[in-house]
Amino acid sequence: MEPGPLHRSGPLRYQRPARAQEDREEMVCQTILLHQYRSDKFADLRELWGDVMIRFEPFPIVISGNNRDDLLYEWWLLEKQIDPDAQKPGNLNEIERKPSVGPEAQKYEKAICEALLRVAKHKAGRQVLAATFSLPADLYILPVGERDKVMLPEGEFVGECYSLIPHISLTNRDDKVPPIKVTPENPKGCRLSETNKRLSKLDDLESTLVHEMVHAARPKAEYLKKIKTGDVWDDLEEFFSIIVENIYRSERRDLLLRGGHDSSVLPKEQTTSEGFMKDATLRERIKKVFKHEPLAQKLGRFKEIRFNPFSLV
Repeated sequence: MEPGPLHRSGPLRYQRPARAQEDREEMVCQTILLHQYRSDKFADLRELWGDVMIRFEPFPIVISGNNRDDLLYEWWLLEKQIDPDAQKPGNLNEIERKPSVGPEAQKYEKAICEALLRVAKHKAGRQVLAATFSLPADLYILPVGERDKVMLPEGEFVGECYSLIPHISLTNRDDKVPPIKVTPENPKGCRLSETNKRLSKLDDLESTLVHEMVHAARPKAEYLKKIKTGDVWDDLEEFFSIIVENIYRSERRDLLLRGGHDSSVLPKEQTTSEGFMKDATLRERIKKVFKHEPLAQKLGRFKEIRFNPFSLV
């Protein structure tokens, strides 16, 4: 497979040739990854580029499997136990967004890129991706690591069960666009509690990315977050993201939809637009979100999706 034309500015970009859609999708992930392998065939590209990341064009989304910042941070925490005056590594936020190389980084970037390609095959998914066009800077998707412990509830940072704790990272308060932190679950290395076993059925990588991108595409949105629901949905921001996630799931013909910001499943009678809107409280929340959010208004045009309460406003 021959590499396409390259641009020198920013992370590696790949211009896709005009081929069949499925061929273009194959090459978006794999051709860029070929540049990352340190083989003799790409020695000239390595000299020109060094380490690289994946840019998921045409969207302002950058995928990087770099976890060097977390390794340095963990090393520093251990060093402090020996020497309390050990100096904390600087520029960790900058380090995590630099290109990386190696089998783990490549595996991560490939998994995320392929999941985004599957998201882009669906109408609802494309609208969520398109919402990132208005961002003032690139949206990074990065693995969960040691530095994220401070942001997560105690006891939730469990081995390789990272897909259970995706989040928008606020480790750098100066970020114009805080990154999405998510790591695909490794079933072999993940010991799940009974609650998390139920949750994992609703926690595939595609729908997780859809959910987190709803948050990430609106980094300054605070209005819905302030409106608490007092139930399993937590607040209107999470309610909105879960509804969009469920619309995506429904378009994908999933039978199981999320019933809140927890491990609950939506009752069968509420898994259609009409069934969901029969509940007066849920109906008022849908109307409020629809009025406030352009993404909800765009999704409302897809009346053919079985679960899409925005289509009834």
